[in-house]
Amino acid sequence: MTVFIVKLDFFVYFLLTKRMLCFKVFSKYLLLNVIIMEKNEKLKLLEAVAKGLDLTAEEVIRYLGGVSAMTEKAKLTFIARPGMYYYSDGTVTDKLLNKQISGVVGWVDETGRHGLVVGLREEALAWSNQVSQCSDSDSAVLSWRESGKGNTRLILDKVRENKDHAPAAEWCAMYDYDGVQSGDAFLPSQSEWLKVYPNLRAIQKTLKKLGKPLRLYMDYHYIGEFYWTSTETKNYCEAVVVSLRSGSCSSEDKGYKRLVRCFFAF
Repeated sequence: MTVFIVKLDFFVYFLLTKRMLCFKVFSKYLLLNVIIMEKNEKLKLLEAVAKGLDLTAEEVIRYLGGVSAMTEKAKLTFIARPGMYYYSDGTVTDKLLNKQISGVVGWVDETGRHGLVVGLREEALAWSNQVSQCSDSDSAVLSWRESGKGNTRLILDKVRENKDHAPAAEWCAMYDYDGVQSGDAFLPSQSEWLKVYPNLRAIQKTLKKLGKPLRLYMDYHYIGEFYWTSTETKNYCEAVVVSLRSGSCSSEDKGYKRLVRCFFAF
């Protein structure tokens, strides 16, 4: 094992010095040595190569595609952290690349494989026109799920049934900006906003670089810091808003215009 590690250390040094010029030529050599390494050593090697050669995780894995046993682990080594750029092709990185940015990673689950992305655009919209959502429990939407995707679908089904409108949910369902496909985005639930909130500093830092920051303070329109969620309250005329200044939640009349920032999942 020591002999192989010495060889690999020299090879990594060589790659970092010569960069991409010789990467393809020696990829088979790297593959043969990586196969016998311990898992943590494989991941450290991939990290070093990717960083030194300015490659993405996907590019390294593509070159070493035969190492199927470590592919998933390698992906996790490089995958999302809150505040990273999320690109339209699924690339997640903290580097600005020459391709379409779709959003900023807002939250990642414990496996590192899945998470929520905060979209780049926002609008001030009403939750609904309240015609059907205020009368009684039979015509109310009852969107109390933790899934914003599920809530959005439920809201749209109900307003279509009653021939009404739910501007916030409709805008997110049709959201097709910055490489996001229509139907992928959704109006986030209360619990999804609260998952994202602890990572707000990292998210806001990246959004500011892109000129798309979240609003954290009041403005004279009294819209400033309040963002709609897809979660209703037991009073069918109201839905939950989250304040990004404090992270607190409250209920608002569905007819009020509040900020809407759509999420999508990966």
